[in-house]
Amino acid sequence: MSRAVVIIPHFNDLSGLGVCLRALDAQTLEPARWSVIVVDNGSRDDQDPSELVAGYAQARLIREPKPGSYAARNRAIREAGRSDDVLVFTDSDCLPEPGWLEHGLAGLSRGSDARVLAGHVEVEAKDPKRMTPAEVYERVWAFRQDVNVRWYHYGVTANLFVPRGVLDRVGGFDEEQLSGGDRAFGNTLKQAGVGLVYGEHAVVRHPARRSLSGLLRKRRRVIGGVVRLEVQENRSGWRHDLGFFIPTPRRLLAGVRSDRLTRRRDRLVLVFVNTLMLYTTAWERVRLRLGGRPLR
Repeated sequence: MSRAVVIIPHFNDLSGLGVCLRALDAQTLEPARWSVIVVDNGSRDDQDPSELVAGYAQARLIREPKPGSYAARNRAIREAGRSDDVLVFTDSDCLPEPGWLEHGLAGLSRGSDARVLAGHVEVEAKDPKRMTPAEVYERVWAFRQDVNVRWYHYGVTANLFVPRGVLDRVGGFDEEQLSGGDRAFGNTLKQAGVGLVYGEHAVVRHPARRSLSGLLRKRRRVIGGVVRLEVQENRSGWRHDLGFFIPTPRRLLAGVRSDRLTRRRDRLVLVFVNTLMLYTTAWERVRLRLGGRPLR
């Protein structure tokens, strides 16, 4: 019977990690069938998770000095040695539902060994009746795992179940990607003929970003990974980059009819944030093409 090894990269988020570990402590899956590896990725001294992790019997701490969450995940992959393990990836700011591991393993067991499961990520606003512009945007666009699986053959590592045998076959993540490695890993799975399924009942909750500055910084970080993939695959170029400076109605109005928004004000706010995101994407692409370094 497969065991789940939960892998959590950690970087300067001690409070979030504490919430995540408490949620994992409430899992319905019997304790003998799961464990946790926390990988600290060079956190500040005041954010060192040693004492926190020591308080959880199911968890252990390892360290990866090379910057980047994908380097941290690969380090944990090397530490999880059993051939029948299922490596389960989440983030320190995620809140797994009690049945998360049980539903995820059950979803994998219903198919062949050569497949991966991407679980549902529920994005939550602090106050749904008074969402900030950043929360409005994330409620509509962030972590659309079902869409990622159906159209793009990848799952975000906030909620991803990968059998050990699949990783032995295709390898781990691209450590040079500071962002966007989820999609690159999905490309690797597709090329290797590994199936991907959406697990709607394997749920983690993720708080929406509340500040525009944090949202825009995330977009810049993601674009760094996207541009690197495009260069590797000899796709795109200046003409494509500059196209983001053209705010077409389709781009500006994208998502305004989402059933996740119930108020007219929030739909208008989404148009505003869509515009900001378009221009942030355009300028970041230009900066990177001129030799700028990707953000971490």
